[in-house]
Amino acid sequence: MPSSILDTPLNVKDPSAGGLGSKFVKKLGRGSERTSSQNGENDVLSVAKDLRSRIMTMYGMFLSEDGSSVNYAALKKSPEFEDYCEVAAHLSECDPSSMNRSEKLAFFLNVYNSLLIHAMAVVEKPPSSVLARLVFYSSAKYSIGGLIYSLNDIENGILRGNRKPPAPLSPKPFKKGDPRLRVVVPDPVDERIHFALNCGAKSCPPIRFFTTENVDITLANAAASFVRDESNVRIVESECVVELSSIFDWYRVDFCGSSGSDSALLQKIAQYLEGRDDRLSNELRSKLLKMPNAKVRFAAYDWSLNESEV
Repeated sequence: MPSSILDTPLNVKDPSAGGLGSKFVKKLGRGSERTSSQNGENDVLSVAKDLRSRIMTMYGMFLSEDGSSVNYAALKKSPEFEDYCEVAAHLSECDPSSMNRSEKLAFFLNVYNSLLIHAMAVVEKPPSSVLARLVFYSSAKYSIGGLIYSLNDIENGILRGNRKPPAPLSPKPFKKGDPRLRVVVPDPVDERIHFALNCGAKSCPPIRFFTTENVDITLANAAASFVRDESNVRIVESECVVELSSIFDWYRVDFCGSSGSDSALLQKIAQYLEGRDDRLSNELRSKLLKMPNAKVRFAAYDWSLNESEV
């Protein structure tokens, strides 16, 4: 018997695999044997569209209004989750390598966040430590196009151009010759993904929904919203200090390169506020640009589960 419900991809339907448990597999099985003769070509874009519809329904019912927390307990018991699982099973039949850049960004941002929610809803005990979370992010996975993608694979392999995760001694997700390299979003890395990926912790950015058409503007809005939040960017003028979310520390290479200075990091953050017509954005941007030599420190990250009861 496997030691965890996460031992096999969460969207496989074979009870003998053991990872989902027979009860959960039965949920996946209802109406999920879609064929091309019944529904037309079962390509990745049609499945992505179907998946987006189910995700939107789940988000509308089980996310808090600001997208920062999830009612996992109610979600797990709902018919909406059951419907989502049925569609997620078809990801195993789809090859995303033919998608363009915008399609891949929207698709994998949505899949990452929905896989995270799926895994948190069905896992017997959510991870309660940073180490347990690292294991969780490598264990929670979907089969997409017959290949296995964990949360770590999607974030660091697909969306970050196969870069090493920030955890010490972590290797690149995909080795030379890995077929998943065909799916990697081409350079340059869009660092704004870090304002869109929700890892199930209270300090994470809110969950958002992406389409191919809106992915760029939605990422721009996510970036501006994130840096306007004082828990992520806080200026202490009396000390000439800017306190930042640890996300900027862990992924500094994405924001300003491997040799990026604190000054370059602050300038990058200020860029996310360009062209905004609200007073808060303009004031914050002005302060950041006037403090090029400010000391940067990073706030403690709240890893507690982003669970809500409403």
